[in-house]
Amino acid sequence: MNILERVNKWGGSGYSAEYLNINEIKKEISLKKMYEDYLKVAEEMTALAKKMEEMVRDNASREAARLEAEPALKEEVKAMSLVPDSWEELEEIGGAYINIDSGVSLLNWCSTIAKNKNVWPTTSLAEACLAQSQLAQLRNATWANDNGWDPDWDSECQDKYAILPRGYKGFEVYRTNGTCRFLSFSTAEIAKEFIKKHESLMQVARQLL
Repeated sequence: MNILERVNKWGGSGYSAEYLNINEIKKEISLKKMYEDYLKVAEEMTALAKKMEEMVRDNASREAARLEAEPALKEEVKAMSLVPDSWEELEEIGGAYINIDSGVSLLNWCSTIAKNKNVWPTTSLAEACLAQSQLAQLRNATWANDNGWDPDWDSECQDKYAILPRGYKGFEVYRTNGTCRFLSFSTAEIAKEFIKKHESLMQVARQLL
């Protein structure tokens, strides 16, 4: 029987308030308030636990994403440190260059100023550059003889037949469309004839082809 029922019963039976056990009523009121406070605290604790669970889950997701991205980030930072920002940043270079007589001259050291932009890192690269210059003239002469054919690198509809190094010394002809290749021609037959006539020069230039 709750407090209200007791009061109604006693009042309805002719009992006066002095017969009520005031201490007992106070105790029940106090217990009721404690119970209500307990429910409120329990609700708050449940909400807090749910929020903490979400935070833990979010932190775990972020940590997983960080760990997943970390190797890629390390590689990106490593790549940034390996690649110079500019040619001028090198400050000092050496190697070889093509001289006024179209020969290759060695250069042990020079600074990165405008007049030294023609310096290659190695003699073999300078020789390859010299051979590539000759191949460019031969290639363009072939284009001119081929009714002025000119590769359109913006068109994927135009077939081109490119010569690419293969293996240690070989060369092969590949059909391509939009991929820009230095030695490209209108037909596979022309490309093969170019190899036949100029393979020795291509061998010198192969690392630039």
